[in-house]
Amino acid sequence: MDYDQFLLEISRDNTIAMEYLALNTKREKKDPVPIGANELECEFIRSFVNRLSTNTLTADELRLLGKALYKAIFPGEINTRFGQASKVVSDDYYAGNRERRLRVHITIDEASKVAAWPLEFLCDDSDTWLATAPFITLSRSQKYRLDYEPPVTHPPPLNVLVVISSPRGYGGILSAKVVEEILKLGREESPPTEGFHTSRLSPIASPRAKPSEPQVNVTVLGMVDEKASGALYLDMPATFANLREVLEEKERALPDVLHFIGHGEIDTKNKGQLVFVKNDGGPDPVYGDDLGNLFPSPNRMLRLVVLQACQSAATSTGTGFMSVAAQLFKRNIPGVVAMQFDIDNAYATLFAADFYESLAQGHEVDAAVQRGRVKITNEETRWSVRHFGTPVLFMLNPYGIIVPVGIVQQAEPRYTAPPPQRPESALRPQSNQEAINQLKERAKRYLDAGQFDKAQEYIRIAAELEKDSSPVSTTSPSAFQSDQRLASLDSSSKP
Repeated sequence: MDYDQFLLEISRDNTIAMEYLALNTKREKKDPVPIGANELECEFIRSFVNRLSTNTLTADELRLLGKALYKAIFPGEINTRFGQASKVVSDDYYAGNRERRLRVHITIDEASKVAAWPLEFLCDDSDTWLATAPFITLSRSQKYRLDYEPPVTHPPPLNVLVVISSPRGYGGILSAKVVEEILKLGREESPPTEGFHTSRLSPIASPRAKPSEPQVNVTVLGMVDEKASGALYLDMPATFANLREVLEEKERALPDVLHFIGHGEIDTKNKGQLVFVKNDGGPDPVYGDDLGNLFPSPNRMLRLVVLQACQSAATSTGTGFMSVAAQLFKRNIPGVVAMQFDIDNAYATLFAADFYESLAQGHEVDAAVQRGRVKITNEETRWSVRHFGTPVLFMLNPYGIIVPVGIVQQAEPRYTAPPPQRPESALRPQSNQEAINQLKERAKRYLDAGQFDKAQEYIRIAAELEKDSSPVSTTSPSAFQSDQRLASLDSSSKP
């Protein structure tokens, strides 16, 4: 897809900075400005958010909340610039370029008052809901961290673990349709064409699998009546102990994707929990931190977590990001999809099925989430109730870094990256720290250019150098190897 980037960063002092990058243009930045809401307007938002959480807003009130949120997050010149950027992309989209998107990514400091606001209900001056506009993708994150370590590469298949938890007294779970759509991730929708390559949930795809090899393995933990053909059902209840046992089996690969289908709760201290099953069938609430402890730290395997659960993305007013989704997100997982309000099983399943269908067709994760939200609005409730804005996407950085199976992706990026600040011959660092800083700078430029594989390699080299605190000399083995790898990277393209 062709993405323009519209990035907002909200600091703990409740100011908003804007950064805009259109296709093949220079980056545009604006200095931080206060949010566009005074104390009275913030109180109005808080009041309506409380009523939204109890599902008591009318359709008109929901729109009023959306407009109040938009006015606060897109004040003054930011609103003007967003209107211009949105018009350029929407005109191109409706003129026939259906690959055109405006990526709206909002980074929020957890100490900001905005952290507790449901930004998936933003409604702009033209009455467009940002979370369901077909030419927009909307996601959020915490502060972007340049020390992010991408998941390790490995050959196919993609490993997906689906956990289905239906404890006694919590209602039924619909899962077969979702598992069927996940299985489609392993199907080649179209053959590779000259100059293109097929990709998986990045960075899987090296080496390529042979056509006869499975492209995706789906393992299901949980007791279900209806089963999808092609998945491995363990026929074990979704207890926390059973999940640990599955993850610790030496013969079984760690999952690249974890999809939880079940229920979520908020405890008395406003901390999120996922409800697993006890051996006797009763509920067993598990905190996100406890779930995260089952995976290696720092995370180098999980690419995506999907929490198809009631309240699994809920954020407590005044504390922010104290939910299961935020707890997992902080553990270096590139993408977490969750529900911020209670949602009926039928709507949650509708969203999840379309989300995976979109991934299988080659869309990036934020576009797939957007399409899942749009699918919800096809139902009779449309935009009159909160279902369409309930799914939330947290991404570690402002790029759709999770690339699906079956995508036919251009080998070269469509962005023109900023030129290097100094010639390549000047890259002769005298210390590891200088080398690390330069490597991170270059990784950032490659990220800006959309060249994720190269950015990941620079981050890896920097991580290797951080293990050695001694000065770098041009004759040392580490310096020689780093120079060779850098030269190899730089020979193909330079951002």
